Amino acid sequence: QNVYERQVKLWSEEGDVIIAISSSGESENILLAAELGKEKGVTLITFSGFKPGNVLRTMGHFNVYVPAEHYGVVETVHSIMMHFITDKALEKTKSLPANAAQIFQLHLNYDIKN
Repeated sequence: QNVYERQVKLWSEEGDVIIAISSSGESENILLAAELGKEKGVTLITFSGFKPGNVLRTMGHFNVYVPAEHYGVVETVHSIMMHFITDKALEKTKSLPANAAQIFQLHLNYDIKN
């Protein structure tokens, strides 16, 4: 239950970016890590689905929410969005010296909803 919380405790610091992924948005191990990250001052990007009011979604600075209740659909959209984010981050790091928080703030300053 504390598997991700330990890594956040040991390795994260203010200004870092954490991407928390939970199809339901209710996975306790993810929520614990996300909460600790926020306490440490990280930028939290969340990927969730199922219920629009899921806990993880309420915690994020930036949220990718998939309005579906089937794991396959939610996970497929999450995968596509992760490819997009990775491509954009790589594109930015090649042309602009910026930390990860700045990269994501440039491109993901909204909550993807219906």
